[in-house]
Amino acid sequence: MSELAFNLNGEPFEVPGTAISWRVRKLKPKGAPEVVYGREGTPLVLPIDKRAPTYLPRPAPAPARGSGGKP
Repeated sequence: MSELAFNLNGEPFEVPGTAISWRVRKLKPKGAPEVVYGREGTPLVLPIDKRAPTYLPRPAPAPARGSGGKP
């Protein structure tokens, strides 16, 4: 079982051996899942061998307080 495989009800499922990629979607409290888009503006698709902890991007550091966002 994969840590990334959840159906529309949030339940884990077995990933078929023929799967080659993940189409990333964001679950919302209500309604259909939202497609996640990459930096290029296309739907985000990841190779099936990616794992959540190794892929999840880290947030950009916030500017220091009082700096006005300038270096």
